Amino acid sequence: MSKKKKQKSKPTSGFISRTRSIVTAISIVILGGGFTVYALSTYHTKLVTHTDIPTVQTSDSDKTSGTSTTTTPPTTPTKTTPSTTPPTSSTPSNVVTPGSSTDVPTLTPPKTGSNSTTSYQSTNWSGYLSTGGSFTAVSGTWIAPSPTATSTTVESGDGTWIGIGGLSTSDLIQVGTQNTISPSGIVSTTGFYELLPASAVGIGSLTITPGDTISASITQTATSQWTISLTDVTTGQTFSTSVSYVSSLSSAEWIQEDPSNPDGSLVLLDNFGTVQFSNATTIMNGTTMSAAASNASQITLVGQGGAAGHGGTPSSLSGSSFTVQYQ
Repeated sequence: MSKKKKQKSKPTSGFISRTRSIVTAISIVILGGGFTVYALSTYHTKLVTHTDIPTVQTSDSDKTSGTSTTTTPPTTPTKTTPSTTPPTSSTPSNVVTPGSSTDVPTLTPPKTGSNSTTSYQSTNWSGYLSTGGSFTAVSGTWIAPSPTATSTTVESGDGTWIGIGGLSTSDLIQVGTQNTISPSGIVSTTGFYELLPASAVGIGSLTITPGDTISASITQTATSQWTISLTDVTTGQTFSTSVSYVSSLSSAEWIQEDPSNPDGSLVLLDNFGTVQFSNATTIMNGTTMSAAASNASQITLVGQGGAAGHGGTPSSLSGSSFTVQYQ
């Protein structure tokens, strides 16, 4: 669109000149304020969300070990813009099934030895998960990672959380921390919880700094009733909320994640270094046990369909402790 040239007119009086200056100043203030609001709005719509259940497959190891296990790849839900409004406390009559998505492609499982446990590959999850029972609680402690940016032109990020459900079902309840790094290298660390298919809810009451020790738990207190807690052990700050949510109770997870943008695309994974998990426990079939005792399976993050070439590799489980290393 071409711009028309404005004809210049010479002021006829000091009053007109002053009036024109005042109007110009007001216009600059209004335009400046509008740009600021737009810039903030644009930034916040790009905040990561954790509504992306991974497409994962079991390895052939369970076949070679003589145990037959069939895992149906889960459906990746449609992503939505993160909300700061907590969900209502009423019990949902139905859990809405998210639509299918091709954001995270199906991956061929790695070949493993006959003595290894079931393992998975994913383009957005890394860590451990437990299946094969009814899970009514999960807890874990981790050191909030101190990430560095992997791009000077776009945002990068990561998320660390625990959860119940989401492996072979569309329901998932989770709580954790996330990092967003601007192209200039500014790190923003926040707490969040999420009940799929709703968007992630930011926990603004906690001020979290990379390097802080974080403790989290999700506990079923009655049928479809849950208590979600997140504590910054380093500072003593704590958050707790009670929610109503229908869960399949089908799995428990301890995850380092490559989150997604509101449009469904994966965020560029930042360099999160090495994340240390401890106190990884769950209540499975009414019994409290460590992740290892619940026969938790390993998940390797292969990195955005292999396009980015970076991911996360978990160490072996030692009772209730393990690490995930960026690679």
